[in-house]
Order: sequence, then C-alpha cells, then structure tokens
Amino acid sequence: RHIAALAATQHSVISTVQLQTLGVDASTRSKWERRGLILRLGPRSFAIAGSPATFERAMAVGLADLGGFGVAAGRAGARLLGLDGFASGATEFLVPRAHRMYTTDGLVCSTGRPLSTADIITVRGFRCLTAERLIVESPLFNFTRCETENAIDSAIRLRHVAEQRLRTRVLREHRGGINGSRLLLDALVDTGG
Repeated sequence: RHIAALAATQHSVISTVQLQTLGVDASTRSKWERRGLILRLGPRSFAIAGSPATFERAMAVGLADLGGFGVAAGRAGARLLGLDGFASGATEFLVPRAHRMYTTDGLVCSTGRPLSTADIITVRGFRCLTAERLIVESPLFNFTRCETENAIDSAIRLRHVAEQRLRTRVLREHRGGINGSRLLLDALVDTGG
C-alpha cells in the first residue's frame, strides 16, 4: 500500500532507492517483475503495471534514473514551463558534469556551470530549470533558431524572465565553443515578446 501510494504521487513511477527505503530488496523486486506487478522502465526506475505511458510518466522515470541530480531541461523543460511551440513528448534532462555517467531513455546533457537553487523550480511536481537558465542552456540541446526565438519570446511574454536580465546573463555566460551558442546571441536581437 505504501508503494502504491507513493507511486500514485509520481505518475506511477517509483525508484529503486524508494523501494529499498520501503524495505523492498532486489529479490522481492525481481519476483514482482516476474509476476507482472511492476515494470522496469530504466536503470533506477519502475512503474506500477498497467499505468499509461504518458509524457509525465516518462519525465518521472528520467528524473528517478538520474538519482536526484537531474532536472528537466531542453524541449521537455520548455513544455513544462508552457513556452510556445514545445509540445513534443521528448524527454530531455540536464545534470552537473560530475554526474554525467547517469543515464535514462531521454536525452541527458551535462554542464560545467553550477546548478544552483536559483536555477531550479518545481513545475507540476518536476524539478525543472527556470526559463532563464533553460534558454542559456538551449545550445546544449541543439535548439533550432525557431525554437530559440519561441523560447525567448514566450518566456518574456509569460513573465518567466525579464528581457534585460536574460540579455545580461546570456552575454555573461556565452561560450563560443558550444554549437548553437551564436544562434542564441542572434535570437536575442529580435526578442521582446
């Protein structure tokens, strides 16, 4: 009952760490898998059998697989934030460089920039980059010019970020060695919502 209640709050997903904390060892997990009670969806995640495969469940799986170090980013983060033009079911995550060995089914990028609490918010129960940090990191996820412009314009329109603050941060943290970073600078020219 405790496991089902916890999984219900996490889109039917439960991590191996949570199962261990609730007293479920590897042997019991294997028995439950064989009986079809739980499904392994990732290296560190399971879902309750019969749960629907949704974008939210895929996000919960990715975050569980990343062991608490990952945050929703890229197109998935933009979708969670409600930015215009981001409706795909792709799951994308950002982890600190020290944890780049963690994997999941979605795209995982790593960054050498620190991930501070000021850069992370909770959206619909998921740890997610703020719109400002998401836009700064968009070159890592190979955003197209259209996606970059949509992210900037809608983040400003939705008041997730102030235009001048975004410009200042992008210029301060610009790294020429990352593909697409010039595209981000060019997209700032026509911003304003």
